Amino acid sequence: EKNLTMHNYFLVVILANLFLLTLQHNYHDNFLNLVNQNQNNQNNILKGLNKEIYIDNVSSICPIIYYPKDPYQVKFRVAKNCSNLNLASNWSSILTTKDNFFITELLLANNQFQFNLPVQVINNYDSLTALDLSYNLISENLNDLKLIDCSRCDMREINLTGNLFTKFPVFHNSCMHQIERLRLDRNQLITSIDYTSTIYRMPKLRYLDMSYCNIRFLNTPNNITLLENFLRLEYLNLIGNKLKVIYENPFFRLFNLVCLKKIFLLV
Repeated sequence: EKNLTMHNYFLVVILANLFLLTLQHNYHDNFLNLVNQNQNNQNNILKGLNKEIYIDNVSSICPIIYYPKDPYQVKFRVAKNCSNLNLASNWSSILTTKDNFFITELLLANNQFQFNLPVQVINNYDSLTALDLSYNLISENLNDLKLIDCSRCDMREINLTGNLFTKFPVFHNSCMHQIERLRLDRNQLITSIDYTSTIYRMPKLRYLDMSYCNIRFLNTPNNITLLENFLRLEYLNLIGNKLKVIYENPFFRLFNLVCLKKIFLLV
């Protein structure tokens, strides 16, 4: 009986050792498999980094791609010979003031900009002609808007559709004298343009869209109106505004006006 007990003990020990050896062997194999898999993944990643990888190849006319400077430091760039950079809903600080591409149109729509704008990045593009800041949270109180310097580039167009303006915005002096096309449509907090000041003067403005705002007052009984600051205006869109009253003729100084979109009177 004693021999049987010792036999069982040695049998248990042998089985336990075999189990541990099997477990260690399997663990070793699994570990090697994981190492090999990670190595393959790393090789694939590094191999991929040696190619152009498109970040935004669907929505953007000018996709962002990145190239590796070394395996641990990836540099973002814009596709060669692209002029339209679309970062709508996709603003990223990857574009710094050190990046200077031949970009003529910069789209920064729907990025929740409210308290600050990437002014330094915008001012860095000396080839920029059009800036899209539509559908953000920008108001006339945002001082950054006045820091965008159009004299650094050839800026001709700004899109501020669907923001939170309550009054006509004031830009950097260079932009006020350079902008030809301005979109302010769907800023539904704008209720009137029956005021004027030299700070709003835009001598080259030819296209102004203020449709679907909430404009009720276009001019005063003395015919004071914001429109007298835009004497070269050719296109004016006020559709979707239900004006309460129009005094005299608020358009009488707009000698170049060739297109006036329909105006609704609130009755």
